[in-house]
Amino acid sequence: RQVPVNGTNASLNTAGSVSITAIADFKVVSGTGVVSLASPVPIALGDVGPNASAYTPDVVLNWPATATRVQMTFHVSANGGAYTKTTTLTVMR
Repeated sequence: RQVPVNGTNASLNTAGSVSITAIADFKVVSGTGVVSLASPVPIALGDVGPNASAYTPDVVLNWPATATRVQMTFHVSANGGAYTKTTTLTVMR
């Protein structure tokens, strides 16, 4: 399953060398099965300007049809690791 992901820099400064360093902690919220990451990480997003968004190539997941809603945690880094953030998303099939 391919999942498009975007992130927004809500800061007044450019975030340099933004990357998704990991996608982990998969939890099937509705349905059954095991979901895992198939895309390699890190996923480089480049520099993201103030109040701008960055779009990834689709993240590829091993996602069985029996899992209908999945929660996962994204780990993001910018500015040479000076900024890190963890965000949990719930995605529906």
